[in-house]
Amino acid sequence: MSSDRLHNASSVIVTRRQGPPFLVRVLWYLFIGWWLTGISLALGYLAAITIVGLPLAFWIFDRTGTLLTLRPRPVTVSVSHDGSVTVVESGHREQRSLLLRVVYFVLVGWWAALIWMTIAYFLCLTILLLPVGLMMLNRLPEVFTLHRN
Repeated sequence: MSSDRLHNASSVIVTRRQGPPFLVRVLWYLFIGWWLTGISLALGYLAAITIVGLPLAFWIFDRTGTLLTLRPRPVTVSVSHDGSVTVVESGHREQRSLLLRVVYFVLVGWWAALIWMTIAYFLCLTILLLPVGLMMLNRLPEVFTLHRN
């Protein structure tokens, strides 16, 4: 990228993905990924409803796409340029208030996430709707506790 273009851009977001070849990913999905993902989702859900296990559950849910299809987790880096200062960030989005997230989890999150997760998993099993199921699984932490990825 030319420096002229960098000066005019307020921010640039770069997402990198690497991983095994497509054929390896297909074979993984057919022989291992579909059933191992079902087990991990069940374990993640059980960890999440204990509340103490929420960090473990989010760790599991964040890796569901990789476990299902060996699809690598994207690494997103944001580069901002302001005058003579260039800032490189790879962080998380700002979260909603803890009180709101706790109330949501107790009233809605625990059962909505179970329904969401079940639908997403069965969509992933159809192969044709696999991208929709993966998109839903990527949003599972937000359905559970309004956690922003």
